[in-house]
Amino acid sequence: MMIKRNTVTIALIIIVVSVIILGCSGADMNLPSQSAGKNIVVSEKTFKSDDLGWESLSRMEESPGWSSSAVLLSNGDILVCGGIKYPDALSSALIFEVDKNKWRKTASMHYPRGYHTGTLLPSGKILVTGGMNHYSTNVYPLDGGIAECEIFDPEKEIWEETAPMSEPRVGHQATLLKDGRVLVTGGSTAEIYDCKSMQWKKAGDLKYRAFHTSTLLNDGRVLIAGGLHQEKEVLRHISNRVDILSDVFSFDPIAEKWEKVASMNEKRCGHSAILLNDGRVLVSGGRINEISATSMVEIFDNIQKKWTRIESMKNSRSNHKSMLLPDGTVLVTGGDPIYPDRPLVSTEMLSFTAFNWVKGPDMKVRRTQFNLVQLEDGNAVAIGGWNGNYVTEVERIKLMK
Repeated sequence: MMIKRNTVTIALIIIVVSVIILGCSGADMNLPSQSAGKNIVVSEKTFKSDDLGWESLSRMEESPGWSSSAVLLSNGDILVCGGIKYPDALSSALIFEVDKNKWRKTASMHYPRGYHTGTLLPSGKILVTGGMNHYSTNVYPLDGGIAECEIFDPEKEIWEETAPMSEPRVGHQATLLKDGRVLVTGGSTAEIYDCKSMQWKKAGDLKYRAFHTSTLLNDGRVLIAGGLHQEKEVLRHISNRVDILSDVFSFDPIAEKWEKVASMNEKRCGHSAILLNDGRVLVSGGRINEISATSMVEIFDNIQKKWTRIESMKNSRSNHKSMLLPDGTVLVTGGDPIYPDRPLVSTEMLSFTAFNWVKGPDMKVRRTQFNLVQLEDGNAVAIGGWNGNYVTEVERIKLMK
């Protein structure tokens, strides 16, 4: 079903999605020495990877729309739940049996939601938090946002309600800490969910933000970067009422304190952050104003506490996905460039051997605001999203022989 132009206008201008949650330490990856804010020039060598390409998998009977959640279960299957089909949020849930290449329905959530989070807990259960229970033109979570949380038991395939958060949240992030608790950021506060007591505890105040990134560092800290700052203002006036952030904070879960660290070189929301093998954090793309995405990429060094620009991607993109390949190469795919351009089908790879971006294999379907779930074998499955239609096609990138 095609989405009307005015609907797309609201959707793509208003909401940008944040993404990948992983972490950092300080091994030297021989990054060219240059001060933050300066571009690093790299060679034009081509990175090659055997058998790297996308293959079609069994498609869904119904798309979860955009901004659903998808979580890899302990048994290797994928749970997909919620999502937005304008103007409604969904409560439905599906399980993709990867080995059988088969979709099936499972129990629906208690609450419809999109722009929520889904987190695999140490118990194997899934914690789902917050989100938007109907599509709203106001990102501020009191309008359309919910605080309710629930847990999916994959053995019984049932949903159980758990304690709600202290405030509604939309476009927030949930990060599994090393001690098994879950840190949620976004909105005007941060809080921690204790899986044993099944209760929330406040974890300090932050400037209101949504569509930021949250990265678990190797030392157990969590790095929060960028996002969209907006308080009780309607986003149809985005050009003069919304502040896109460059500030960055580090959270110590033992002391339960926040520390402000060096800001990024570029303000951005709807960007992607990923842990590199050496422990640094790579941030790519994101929305920089109400119209444009950026191609700029920068790396945070957790030891030196500074950001360094590297070569930009070939395409500007936000609402894209990124992942780390088994050989340490960074892969980014999909997303949307400059409104109202069509969502991207392209893939790019950053080789740390040549230290430059090269073109990767195109996806079979354009998509933005989708899920990319990395499997235990290093392959990854792209699910859902929007490309002018609600995407039902499912595809897998095969990374290695």
